[in-house]
Amino acid sequence: EPWERVEHTMSLSGFIRGHHEAIISEFALFAKTLMPPGLEMTEAELRNHAEDILTAVVQDMSIAQSSEEQSLKSRGRGAAKTMESSGTLHADDRIQHGFTFRAVLAEFRALRATVLRLYEKSGESDLTDVRRFNEAIDETMTESMDRFAVQTDLFRDQFIGVLSHDLRTPLGAVTAGAALLSVPEDNPERRGRVVTRIMNSAQRMERMIGDLLDLTRTRLGGSLPLKRRPANLQQVCEEAMMEIRAGQPEAVLRLQMSEDLRGDWDADRL
Repeated sequence: EPWERVEHTMSLSGFIRGHHEAIISEFALFAKTLMPPGLEMTEAELRNHAEDILTAVVQDMSIAQSSEEQSLKSRGRGAAKTMESSGTLHADDRIQHGFTFRAVLAEFRALRATVLRLYEKSGESDLTDVRRFNEAIDETMTESMDRFAVQTDLFRDQFIGVLSHDLRTPLGAVTAGAALLSVPEDNPERRGRVVTRIMNSAQRMERMIGDLLDLTRTRLGGSLPLKRRPANLQQVCEEAMMEIRAGQPEAVLRLQMSEDLRGDWDADRL
């Protein structure tokens, strides 16, 4: 039994160093349960950042700390900021893998609980080190949550900016088409082409709005939603050209292509 009581008192930082692998392995098992549906994330990827955090925690616990610094740190105002880098990197990694804010919080709770449970099971009780450990975990969790909030806001603003920009072209085509239809003429074929263009542009705008609704439902994982389907890139480009010409008839546009452009594309995003 690796956690049986020993006669001497082992500091928590020493315990973490000595049982590093056992702590990480147990934590990784829990972290797997937090992964978003459909995400393939290797155990190595789950372990790497937890190992970095524990290494930084041990380093932080080894730094001499005055009572004043301890008081400031307990309120998130410490000067050392030993945990800042590991918290930031962890947040960036989890955002890119689609983890939610709650899932990242759960990871930190699991890491804290794993370390303290195994330490208690070993029969050790260095309360000073436990306090220092909690302070270090709280600091890196705060940094990680701050980074998560900032990056999430950034991705959201970027997505809305891209969506707003992309909507202008089909909206311009609809507006121009409607203006053409308002002019009386006896050319049913031309009017039919204009109606088709309006319908295509309106449908594309509807799909973009669907992307925005998907974004609000999934709380934004850090990337634009992609829906790849079999399509011909030539047709995608030609439709884009028609929309631009409808909204800006004075523009000079040239389209040059070769080879087979069929593939799995997200035509709307392109």
